Amino acid sequence: MAAPTTWPLTASPRVRKLLEQIVRCKQTNKALLVERAKLILKMLDGANNTQAAHALSLHRDTARYWRGRWRDAHSDLTQAEQLIALEDEATLLKLIEQILTDAPRSGSPAKFSAEQIAQIIAVACEEPRVSGYPLSHWSASDLRREILKRGIVEAISVRQVGRFLKRGPNQAASEPLLA
Repeated sequence: MAAPTTWPLTASPRVRKLLEQIVRCKQTNKALLVERAKLILKMLDGANNTQAAHALSLHRDTARYWRGRWRDAHSDLTQAEQLIALEDEATLLKLIEQILTDAPRSGSPAKFSAEQIAQIIAVACEEPRVSGYPLSHWSASDLRREILKRGIVEAISVRQVGRFLKRGPNQAASEPLLA
């Protein structure tokens, strides 16, 4: 049985130069872009999915996915490259980064912003007596009532308040943090 053929990838010298520029990036928030740019460069050099994935310690399916993404975007990239002036490398770089960025994920968007969650945790860290509750510790229902009273969110369930408090190692203190 013959091995499946991989679609060869191509890129102009200009695009290749920008991919190499991404690879040299030292910003930690661009680590995935760097990894994907390395993967595409390996494939541009003729590596098949298995070889490229192995060289970067990735799964072959990951290499297959990004080969497909690059191939699908190739015509748009070529067209944009012809329209973008040689001096405007930043625009072309942004387009390449867009191609190498994760696609939007399915599912509903988050209902609470990070700021709202931080405010909820901050209220949970306060003494209930400060807010007029004759309690030594917050219950999820009393905390929900206070969050709604302060207008931090328009609506939230008692269960969701409990989830925020149980999430990760940063649990709300059961005792006041300062003596």
